[in-house]
Amino acid sequence: QALEGDLVLAFTARPRRVVLVGDPAQLPATLLSLEASRTQRARSAMARLMEAGDHVSLLDTQYRMHPDIAAFPASAFYNGALRTSPANAARPCAFSAVPARYCLVDV
Repeated sequence: QALEGDLVLAFTARPRRVVLVGDPAQLPATLLSLEASRTQRARSAMARLMEAGDHVSLLDTQYRMHPDIAAFPASAFYNGALRTSPANAARPCAFSAVPARYCLVDV
Protein backbone atom coordinates (compact mmCIF):
# COMPACT_ATOMS: atom_id res chain seq x y z
CA GLN A 1 0.00 0.00 0.00
CA ALA A 2 1.46 3.32 -1.04
CA LEU A 3 1.12 6.32 1.21
CA GLU A 4 0.18 9.64 -0.34
CA GLY A 5 3.74 10.92 -0.02
CA ASP A 6 4.99 7.91 -1.97
CA LEU A 7 3.00 9.05 -5.01
CA VAL A 8 4.44 12.57 -5.20
CA LEU A 9 7.24 11.54 -7.55
CA ALA A 10 4.81 9.87 -9.95
CA PHE A 11 2.70 13.03 -10.17
CA THR A 12 5.67 15.30 -10.93
CA ALA A 13 5.61 13.86 -14.46
CA ARG A 14 2.03 15.20 -14.83
CA PRO A 15 0.44 12.00 -16.10
CA ARG A 16 -2.88 12.19 -17.93
CA ARG A 17 -4.13 9.15 -16.05
CA VAL A 18 -3.03 7.25 -12.96
CA VAL A 19 -4.06 3.70 -12.14
CA LEU A 20 -3.46 2.48 -8.60
CA VAL A 21 -3.49 -1.27 -8.14
CA GLY A 22 -3.65 -2.77 -4.71
CA ASP A 23 -5.73 -4.56 -2.15
CA PRO A 24 -6.76 -2.64 0.96
CA ALA A 25 -7.71 -5.96 2.60
CA GLN A 26 -4.04 -7.02 2.51
CA LEU A 27 -1.17 -5.77 4.65
CA PRO A 28 -1.01 -2.01 5.24
CA ALA A 29 1.86 0.24 4.25
CA THR A 30 5.06 -0.02 6.28
CA LEU A 31 5.57 2.93 8.60
CA LEU A 32 8.89 3.56 10.30
CA SER A 33 7.76 6.64 12.22
CA LEU A 34 5.56 6.43 15.31
CA GLU A 35 4.42 10.00 14.69
CA ALA A 36 3.25 9.15 11.16
CA SER A 37 1.36 6.10 12.41
CA ARG A 38 -0.65 8.31 14.80
CA THR A 39 -1.69 10.80 12.13
CA GLN A 40 -3.65 10.78 8.89
CA ARG A 41 -0.38 10.14 7.06
CA ALA A 42 -0.72 6.52 8.11
CA ARG A 43 -3.61 5.93 5.69
CA SER A 44 -2.83 4.55 2.27
CA ALA A 45 -3.51 6.65 -0.80
CA MET A 46 -5.90 3.99 -2.06
CA ALA A 47 -7.91 4.00 1.18
CA ARG A 48 -8.22 7.78 1.08
CA LEU A 49 -9.32 7.76 -2.59
CA MET A 50 -11.84 4.99 -1.94
CA GLU A 51 -13.32 6.95 0.97
CA ALA A 52 -13.55 10.02 -1.29
CA GLY A 53 -15.72 8.05 -3.70
CA ASP A 54 -13.24 7.65 -6.55
CA HIS A 55 -13.85 4.83 -9.03
CA VAL A 56 -12.82 1.42 -7.68
CA SER A 57 -12.93 -1.92 -9.49
CA LEU A 58 -12.71 -5.21 -7.64
CA LEU A 59 -10.88 -8.04 -9.36
CA ASP A 60 -13.25 -10.62 -7.96
CA THR A 61 -11.81 -13.88 -9.26
CA GLN A 62 -8.82 -15.56 -7.65
CA TYR A 63 -6.86 -18.27 -9.44
CA ARG A 64 -4.42 -19.56 -6.81
CA MET A 65 -6.40 -21.28 -4.05
CA HIS A 66 -8.74 -24.23 -4.00
CA PRO A 67 -12.31 -23.10 -3.17
CA ASP A 68 -12.16 -24.87 0.22
CA ILE A 69 -9.11 -22.81 1.18
CA ALA A 70 -10.38 -19.57 -0.41
CA ALA A 71 -13.72 -19.74 1.44
CA PHE A 72 -12.33 -18.19 4.64
CA PRO A 73 -10.64 -15.08 3.15
CA ALA A 74 -13.58 -14.59 0.77
CA SER A 75 -15.95 -14.49 3.73
CA ALA A 76 -13.77 -12.76 6.33
CA PHE A 77 -12.17 -10.03 4.21
CA TYR A 78 -14.22 -9.61 1.02
CA ASN A 79 -17.82 -10.06 2.24
CA GLY A 80 -18.27 -13.04 -0.07
CA ALA A 81 -17.38 -11.03 -3.20
CA LEU A 82 -14.21 -13.03 -3.95
CA ARG A 83 -14.84 -15.91 -6.35
CA THR A 84 -12.65 -18.84 -7.32
CA SER A 85 -11.84 -19.69 -10.92
CA PRO A 86 -13.81 -22.71 -12.15
CA ALA A 87 -10.47 -24.29 -13.16
CA ASN A 88 -9.42 -24.27 -9.49
CA ALA A 89 -12.67 -25.90 -8.40
CA ALA A 90 -11.93 -28.90 -10.62
CA ARG A 91 -8.59 -29.59 -8.93
CA PRO A 92 -8.55 -31.83 -5.86
CA CYS A 93 -7.78 -30.05 -2.60
CA ALA A 94 -4.22 -30.87 -1.49
CA PHE A 95 -5.33 -31.05 2.14
CA SER A 96 -8.33 -33.36 1.72
CA ALA A 97 -6.27 -36.35 2.92
CA VAL A 98 -5.50 -34.68 6.27
CA PRO A 99 -7.63 -36.57 8.83
CA ALA A 100 -7.88 -33.76 11.41
CA ARG A 101 -9.63 -30.42 11.29
CA TYR A 102 -6.31 -28.68 12.02
CA CYS A 103 -2.86 -29.80 10.99
CA LEU A 104 0.45 -28.17 11.93
CA VAL A 105 3.40 -29.02 9.72
CA ASP A 106 6.88 -28.17 10.98
CA VAL A 107 9.07 -27.37 7.98
